[in-house]
Amino acid sequence: MRFGPGACSLATMFVALAAPGRLRAEEDPCSPSATVSPCFDADALWLPTGATHFSTLPSARPFATDASTLLFGAGLALEPVLLVVPSPDLAGRTVHVVNTTTTVTLGVGFGLGAGFGWHAELPFVPYQNGTGVEGVTAQQAPPLGSAAVRDPRIGIAWTALGRHALDPVALAAHFELVPPLGDETLLAGARGTTFAPGVTFEGEIDRFAFGADASLRLRSAVDFGSVTKGSEAVLGAGASFGLLASPRLRVGVEAWVRPGLAGAPPGSDALDLPAEWLFSSVFAWDSEGPFSLAAAGGSSLPVSNGPSPSGGTESFAGVTAPSFRALLALRFTPNESK
Repeated sequence: MRFGPGACSLATMFVALAAPGRLRAEEDPCSPSATVSPCFDADALWLPTGATHFSTLPSARPFATDASTLLFGAGLALEPVLLVVPSPDLAGRTVHVVNTTTTVTLGVGFGLGAGFGWHAELPFVPYQNGTGVEGVTAQQAPPLGSAAVRDPRIGIAWTALGRHALDPVALAAHFELVPPLGDETLLAGARGTTFAPGVTFEGEIDRFAFGADASLRLRSAVDFGSVTKGSEAVLGAGASFGLLASPRLRVGVEAWVRPGLAGAPPGSDALDLPAEWLFSSVFAWDSEGPFSLAAAGGSSLPVSNGPSPSGGTESFAGVTAPSFRALLALRFTPNESK
C-alpha cells in the first residue's frame, strides 16, 4: 500500500505531538525547561577589531597608542541552525530553523598605551530567513523575523609580550563583556550576559605568520533539541603566507572549534562540537597604509554536531554549525605611534 504526501505529513505531525516530553513550547522561550529554545546566537563568529593577518583570529599586537581603529565586517552563513525531528523517514525530517543569516559588524578600538587597548563591536542582522523554533512547536507559525540586533561586545586587551611590530612573538590577554541586548527570540542573542576571558598568541617567521586564540564564553544555558547552548570554549588557530609585499597580499587557512561546556539535555548523548574552517586572504594596496581588506570562505568541519538518524521520539537533533560561510572585513588601523 502506498501513502501519499498528505498521509506522510499527518504521520509526521502525529509522531511529533506524541512526544510532548521531548518537545515543548513555553510562554517564556528562554525558560530552562524549554526543549527547543531560540535564545542563543545563530552566528557565533566574532569578528575582531584591529589589524590582523587573518579574517577571524585577533592579533596579539596592541592598538596604536592614542589612535582609533575601525572595523566594517559583513558575513553570510548558510544553514547555521537545523533541527532533525521525528518522521516516518528513519533519517528524520530536517527543519531549517535558520536557513540563511547575514551579519554586519561595526567595530571601534582605541589604544591606551602600555600594551592596553579597548574595543567595542555592534553586530546586527540585515536579513535572515527560516522557520524559527515556532515552526517546530506550532502547526501554524510566522517565519523567522528577517532583521535583528545581535548582542554587542565590549572588550579590553593587554599585550604582555611583543608590543613592538618587529618582535617575532606576541602574547596577549583579553576579556569581553557581552550584555544580552540582542533579539534572543530571533536566534540573535543569548539568554543572559556573556563573560569571555581569553589569550591570543601570534608568531612571525619570514613570510609565515601563525596565530592561535583560546577563550571561554561563560553564559546561561538553554536547550535546543539534543544539545545545550550555553558556556563553551572557543579554540582557534591559523597560518598565513605573504605572497606579495607591495601591495600586501597574504593567504592562509584558519579554523576553530567550540566545544560546549554546559553538558547535554537529559536523555541525550549528542556531541555538541561546532567546528569550521576558512580559506582567508588579506589585501592592502598600500603596504604601509592603515587600510586592509580581508575576504574568507569556508564550511563546517566533519567533527561538527550533526543529525542522529532515528525514527523514534528521541531524535530532536540540533545542528548549530553552518554548511557554508563567507566573510568580508574592511579595517582601518593606524601604525603604532613612536
